[in-house]
Amino acid sequence: MKEHILEALNLLYEPGDVVELRVLDTAKKTVSGYFDDFDKLADEAVRWDGKAPAVYVTLNPVNPALLARASNKAVAGARQATSDSDILCRRWLPVDIDPKRPAGISSSEEEHNLAHEKAFEVADFLYALGWPPPVYADSGNGAHLLYPVDSMPNDRATAVLFEAGLKVLDLFYSDQRVSIDHKVFNAARIWKLYGTMAAKGENLPDRPHRVSRIITAGERDNVTRVQMEALAAMLPRCRPGSPGPDRARNQGFDLEDWIHRHGLPVVREKPWENGGRLWVLNPCPWNSGHTNGAAFIAQGPDGAIGAKCHHNGCSGKGWRDLRDIYEPGWRERRKTDPALSRRRTESRVSDSGQTPLTPRLIRASEVETADIEWLWEPYLPKGKITFLDGNPGEGKTFLALNIAAMVSTGAAFPAQPGRTGIGREPANALFLNSEDGVADTLVPRLIKAGADLSRVMILSGKSNENQEREPFTLADTRILRAAMEEVEPVLLIIDPIQAYIGARVDINRANEVRSVMNRLVIIGEEFNCAVLCIRHLSKGRQEKAIFRGMGSIDFSAVARSILIAGIDQNTGKRILTHAKSSLAPLGKSIHYEISESGFTWGNISDMNADDLFEPPAEQKESRAIEEAKTFLWEQLKYGPVKSEQIFRLANETGISSTTLKRAKAEMGIRAQKEKGAGGNWIWEIPVGALDELGDIVHGQ
Repeated sequence: MKEHILEALNLLYEPGDVVELRVLDTAKKTVSGYFDDFDKLADEAVRWDGKAPAVYVTLNPVNPALLARASNKAVAGARQATSDSDILCRRWLPVDIDPKRPAGISSSEEEHNLAHEKAFEVADFLYALGWPPPVYADSGNGAHLLYPVDSMPNDRATAVLFEAGLKVLDLFYSDQRVSIDHKVFNAARIWKLYGTMAAKGENLPDRPHRVSRIITAGERDNVTRVQMEALAAMLPRCRPGSPGPDRARNQGFDLEDWIHRHGLPVVREKPWENGGRLWVLNPCPWNSGHTNGAAFIAQGPDGAIGAKCHHNGCSGKGWRDLRDIYEPGWRERRKTDPALSRRRTESRVSDSGQTPLTPRLIRASEVETADIEWLWEPYLPKGKITFLDGNPGEGKTFLALNIAAMVSTGAAFPAQPGRTGIGREPANALFLNSEDGVADTLVPRLIKAGADLSRVMILSGKSNENQEREPFTLADTRILRAAMEEVEPVLLIIDPIQAYIGARVDINRANEVRSVMNRLVIIGEEFNCAVLCIRHLSKGRQEKAIFRGMGSIDFSAVARSILIAGIDQNTGKRILTHAKSSLAPLGKSIHYEISESGFTWGNISDMNADDLFEPPAEQKESRAIEEAKTFLWEQLKYGPVKSEQIFRLANETGISSTTLKRAKAEMGIRAQKEKGAGGNWIWEIPVGALDELGDIVHGQ
């Protein structure tokens, strides 16, 4: 038992962390102690195991000063416990999945299994959002998912973020039989110590006490704040506003009756947000292929109505769009409602009697359509934002300067199949660069690229009233607009975009990024100028190239085109690939070379952007085998398991049966049939081989 407790402690904490051990409802009331010696903590946990309903620990590291309360020992009758302010930082986002049952008793086998089935649903949902596999554990009565969060700060903003994310999981996955606790968001949350007994109520055959345990340890890849914000943003919001369809209840609109009359595919209904209601829809009304319960319709306590599907393909769809599907013509009928017309007129005047700002509306029927203009089709649309992403040293600035040089001379860009690299009139380019010297780097490279130097302007900052140079950011659009008016460029290059966002803007926060990028969008449209933003790649392990750029996903969302500079693993050559194109089909990839003599374009390639981040086949196969070995060791280290269950869990984890069998053979895992008629096939680690295999799996 102690070894399993130590295994859990070493997984959850780092050496030197201080952890509180807490045992509630003992004969000696609350037992508590603070430990930086995990061996002593494990001894105390063993001592109290089974003498109370559960043994707990703080999930996040505690202020070392609290060792003075009870240093590396547990004392009975403790009157003080760890508070949220005592937590140094957040290491884990906990997801507690528990079957619904009467209080104070253990779960039945059926209830226990229901919680674990729900855990698979939640983990699959988050994996589809780009989250890594979690630490997956058995709490004894239900299931736990733990996601590492890379020491996020212990502050109010993070607490709100965690609470919102857990509320999303609760809203969409809790049902009549299983609940996801959205109240475990606080920093000082205590958590079941794995390896100890869950002992609520009597230990009965149909409701047994069980040992909590870690089932799989995950990959220990961190969930980013951007991913957390994306999850929190899924929390349903009903738009407030003046009387209208979004405040339909105030007009006597019975939403529940409307849902039933029109036959919406409701799979769950539940209370929401202080007296509101939420209905989960499956399949999605806008796309029947979305069948994981990601769509909903909700009504707040004030009558405001909101609807949404979380899939990107349904982005922008809302309550009015949903009503269009099930009640065609409702908008036209509203226009003839005299009472509603009167309320609309009254709402235009504020309480002070002043007329507020009016919306800027464009009637679609009065717009003269226009074709997309290209600087370089299909890579660089004019009047739009394009990103050029890549790791340091991949030649992003070289690429950008070469493009600027071609613009300055009117040279033809490399041609795509079916297109010609048509030349154009020489034009101006404006370059913003914060990382390279103008005299020793930028201009020499432009000369090697054959640029008309008189047509390439470099914005190096701004001058104050004393003609002293000051930093420049995109927050000051007056400076950029003045430069654009003077240069009249057809190409604006910002290298790198992060350097010009501004110190007060967090590049990982969507709302802050969007406000800056929207200004850049307006400038691009105003001057009909192609805007090329250079960006570094993140260090994450996203498989999709479009999500590899550093910062908030809103950077990629605002871009109409995304290019990536990288290395073709098949040839070892540099290559420019096209990861996103909102205005035309993706362009072909193009090789390029950088040498002492300068920059040269190469051949067209069929390689796509995602291929840049795809490991070689041999490496993928080897990694798959190692992952399968780790999976098998985690499943079998506590004893024999039915082969049917092994194959099912492996499939749910994404491990193929072929890979699983190869890992089984290499590990020497034994398969045998249980005695008796109808006995099951079981897999087990041979006697005496557990420690050796554990060392191999963990690379020791």
